[in-house]
Amino acid sequence: MPRQRLDRSDPHLWHLDVHHGLAAAEAVSELCAAWDLMLAAGGTMALQVVHGYGKSGKGGEIYFAVHQLLAANRRRVAQSHPKDPRGQPNPGATVLRVGRAEALQAPAVLQRLGRGEDGQVGDAGDGSTA
Repeated sequence: MPRQRLDRSDPHLWHLDVHHGLAAAEAVSELCAAWDLMLAAGGTMALQVVHGYGKSGKGGEIYFAVHQLLAANRRRVAQSHPKDPRGQPNPGATVLRVGRAEALQAPAVLQRLGRGEDGQVGDAGDGSTA
């Protein structure tokens, strides 16, 4: 994973920006690699993922891929949208917290985008992508 996408400077809230320059499958892979790193670090911090919302105003490809992954892992991931300066939820980002300390599993639709045949997404925490 390119380290510039993942900012771990705050020990309580890591930031991952996947909304520019990546295909949906790459964004999901980056998210899963960051999740694995978070678990390896103890999983006590939150991870804010900036996935964007899409130009259509209805959510874009990355937004939908990230949320399909999160929906398939409801027991592993607690999620919320951060608030904007007006106090409104920001649909272009999602804050993740560990619910169950396990690797994320890809739903079938994301596996077809290039994820592993075994359902595993991401890596073992070594920084490489699948």
